[in-house]
Amino acid sequence: MQRDGFVLKARHKKPPNREMPASTRRANAGKSVIRARVEHAFADQKARMGLLIRAISLGGRR
Repeated sequence: MQRDGFVLKARHKKPPNREMPASTRRANAGKSVIRARVEHAFADQKARMGLLIRAISLGGRR
């Protein structure tokens, strides 16, 4: 996929028992900004359409 111009935009996990490198921390922060903007756009679309997600417990469905 990388040959076709696609780039991985997934965040990286912290290595176990070690600190996360500063470069990885900065990369994750940048990806979080992009994700937040995309998620907000979808949330706005859902709100305009009246699609609110409501959680109802099994006991309250009667």
